[in-house]
Amino acid sequence: MANRKAEDKIKELAREVSQKAEPIIDQARKQSKKATDAAANVASRFTCKEEIFVQYGNYEVRTRDIVDRAKADYISKGHSQKDIKEIQVYIKPADNAAYYVVNNIDTGKLEV
Repeated sequence: MANRKAEDKIKELAREVSQKAEPIIDQARKQSKKATDAAANVASRFTCKEEIFVQYGNYEVRTRDIVDRAKADYISKGHSQKDIKEIQVYIKPADNAAYYVVNNIDTGKLEV
C-alpha cells in the first residue's frame, strides 16, 4: 500500500513538473527558431552563384559539367548515386581528359 501511494505521489509530481516546464520549453523552441532563421538570413547574404571554367586550346569546359559527367559515368558502371560520399576530379588538358576518384577507391576517366 505504501508503494502505491509513493508511485501516485511520483506521478503527481511528474505531472506538475511537466506542466510548469511546458512554457519554458515553448519559449526555448521559439528562441531557437529565431536564431536559426537569423543564421539562415546571414548565410543567404554571403552566398553567390559560382562557376569555374577551364580553358585550353579552343575549348572551354565548366568544371561543374565535368563533375556531373564523372558522377554519371560512375553511376553508369552499376553504382548508385547515394553511394557517392566524395569525389575528386583531376582535369588534365594535355590528355583532353578528366580523371576521377570516388570515395578514395573507384576511379574512372572521361574525355573532355
